[in-house]
Amino acid sequence: MLSTTNYLANLPRDSVRDRFDNLNSKFLRRQIKTPLDEYSLSVINSEDWIIQEQPEKMLPRSLTDLISLQLRDEGNALIEATRELNNRYVGITIRKVQALLVADLDLIDLRQQLLVWAEAVKNAVLYKMRRQASENPYELFTKLYNSFVSDIDNTIAHGNTHMYSRAWTPVMDAIPFWLMDALFIQTGLVTLTHDLDKLHASYLKGKLLLDPHAARELPRYFNLYGIEPSAYVTEIVLRPLSKVILSEPILPQEAEMQRQVDLYLSDLLEAFPYLLESKRGARHIFSIPGTTCVASFSFLSNHGFARICFGDSHESLVRGIETAYVRGLVEIGYFGQITYTMHPWMSLQRVFGRHTSLALTYWLLKQVHPLVVADYLKIRDYYLDRRNNISPDASEEYVGSEQSATYVPWIEEAQRNSLGNEVTDSDVNRSEAGEELLPQMRRSRFFKLLSLCGVEVAQGKGSEIKLLKANAHPFRLGNHYGPNPTIPSFLINNILKRLEITPQEWRAAVASTRAGLV
Repeated sequence: MLSTTNYLANLPRDSVRDRFDNLNSKFLRRQIKTPLDEYSLSVINSEDWIIQEQPEKMLPRSLTDLISLQLRDEGNALIEATRELNNRYVGITIRKVQALLVADLDLIDLRQQLLVWAEAVKNAVLYKMRRQASENPYELFTKLYNSFVSDIDNTIAHGNTHMYSRAWTPVMDAIPFWLMDALFIQTGLVTLTHDLDKLHASYLKGKLLLDPHAARELPRYFNLYGIEPSAYVTEIVLRPLSKVILSEPILPQEAEMQRQVDLYLSDLLEAFPYLLESKRGARHIFSIPGTTCVASFSFLSNHGFARICFGDSHESLVRGIETAYVRGLVEIGYFGQITYTMHPWMSLQRVFGRHTSLALTYWLLKQVHPLVVADYLKIRDYYLDRRNNISPDASEEYVGSEQSATYVPWIEEAQRNSLGNEVTDSDVNRSEAGEELLPQMRRSRFFKLLSLCGVEVAQGKGSEIKLLKANAHPFRLGNHYGPNPTIPSFLINNILKRLEITPQEWRAAVASTRAGLV
């Protein structure tokens, strides 16, 4: 039986499944050319299996012999956490589970913990094997890949009786990426370069490729684990863009950029359920200054709520959208972090540093925001005010969004505030329809208001924070987003609903802080 779940967004799950099916059908139009294409095709063509209860599993000896007891125990605890998550969905098909797990905070938090653990494992293994890494790095890579990487992949991460892959796939993509980066790229044995023409063709070079076996196999590994698309996004798209952005004399200060990012993010998340099935991706295309490249925005992604696709030209990007193949992708996470597709550990901040990554995030969301707002307003006019005469084409384009109209109130005030009028933490506004609009606020402020509503904030497992209220379901909140992050309004709304805090309780808490009573 499905237990209660922490969702970061209330979504029409049938629409989510339809969207995934649509993306898969686009992929089937593609000519299969690469190892990653072949693997993706096998996943799409696999049968829709039923989730079964899983027994306890342990890390393979091929890994535990190389790491500390602490890392072993942490890894086994994460396997057990995956088993507990899996067993919530016993009797449900994997296709339905894929849709149910979108915006699931428990899965998001588990993935984050797994990636932190996996990077520590990578560091420990490479340190233990440092002599062989120096003497024969390619032999070491194939040895590790064919032992513990394959063992975890086959015995834990993948299978046709469970959903472990939803949590473990980022780890299984990250470890080979990290190994190749440390053994081949950082050492200069292999270099990935792009032509400077408009097609930006990529190729490998380096002395390791003098080995015939390495020359034959490395391009396959580089493709299979997303090294080339990541390099394309970094070197061909974002690095030139960052130089243009940072040279702008009118670039806002960091605090103002962060404020705008928070407002843009809040608006995008409020629109997410309504525009989930939008087919306007090919029309949401904008140019990338400093390059000949272009980008496109669409909702729904593997590790976030939306994605931005990059291509060499308008024509090639439109073709790529129609066949689910583009040169590079980044994803926008629920808390505003932008990461590389296939590699949610690879954030813009990790690649470019704090200031440049914030400038890039600000610029990208600024391009996307007006496109999404324009589309949302059409949906609002059609579904929330039936008196307006909207064309049939508009309604057909957003089939499924009506289900979302009852879930998330649109915060129009945030649009006006993005022009310069900030909403303070204590403001509680009302829409024209009389619905309460909750502004985003810092976590410390939000927790203070929750305490006035009888909520206990407790430490959970690892970095998890538990929000507890008598006679209500607990809410588990991840704690990976800085010491005092901004809580967007959509998440505030979901937390208040789950903890069964009434509007009267909330208004009383806000009023008491305004009056200086606490």
